[in-house]
Amino acid sequence: MYVFGGQGKNLVVFDDIWAFNILEKTWEKCISRGARPTPRYRATMVAHEDRLILFGGLCQTHNFNDLYVYKIQEGQWINPEISSPWPPIMSGHTATVHGRQMVVFGGHQGKNNIYNDSNDVWVLDLDSFTWKLQETTLTKPSLRHLHFQFHLNDDKLLIVGGSGRGNPPIQDMWLLTMTSPLWTWQKIHIIDDPINGDVELSKINTACIVGQKMIIIGSKMNRNLGYIMGDGTVFAFICDLSHIYDTADPYAKWMEVRELSADAGVLPENLKATWFSSLVFGYWELIHFGGILMGFYYRSNELHFITPI
Repeated sequence: MYVFGGQGKNLVVFDDIWAFNILEKTWEKCISRGARPTPRYRATMVAHEDRLILFGGLCQTHNFNDLYVYKIQEGQWINPEISSPWPPIMSGHTATVHGRQMVVFGGHQGKNNIYNDSNDVWVLDLDSFTWKLQETTLTKPSLRHLHFQFHLNDDKLLIVGGSGRGNPPIQDMWLLTMTSPLWTWQKIHIIDDPINGDVELSKINTACIVGQKMIIIGSKMNRNLGYIMGDGTVFAFICDLSHIYDTADPYAKWMEVRELSADAGVLPENLKATWFSSLVFGYWELIHFGGILMGFYYRSNELHFITPI
């Protein structure tokens, strides 16, 4: 598991890269030779072959639209020369790799010091490092940032939730099919909602896909007071995605909500609900890292292993 940058204590923003060995459960700070990126957070970083692709992000009030490639074996950063068109500066966007291209959606984008949320799809060819603004159907997700984007296969990705600037949290789900010159968006019906809107579907919480299930780790929301700041109880919200490919009426179905507690043997005692943490699946357990501890605004560097789900 590779981690780049982020915002730490006293709002210090980092530009280092770390590797976590999942089997040995050890950290190692990676060598950073070459054209090292400037410090940032809310960027995207994806893996492709033996490289990591870093794009965009934010440092205090400055957004970026630069692209960096980290060669893992050499420990070297490069800043490829890329022809136009070029995406605008952005943060809070998402990215996934499909075949030999990186697909970027949404985010808080800007030009000439004017910033707005987006629902554009940008595609980067990972061989030539050229960008294009992808044409999609007119029916599409609303403008958003801090949403989730999941790789389903080389032809499909899933967008879930997010935040619209100045608007309530977005709680919908969209499937993007990438098999023709005009890419197709389709809204996914969500049924059997056990949370009744009490959890925000955005990167304020954290999520990953395991098999055909989406798992969100986070806290419940008090509609009047915002996030519960008390004991920081952590929940796993589990959603079945096995029917999102149905041709007639695709849907996702919420299955259950589980409270994660030390008593249940699935969570260490010291994990409280956090904002903006990371969650990945590795070797039959969920790996939860970092975040902002709710109520105290303490930046965490703790690791937790959550099993079983």
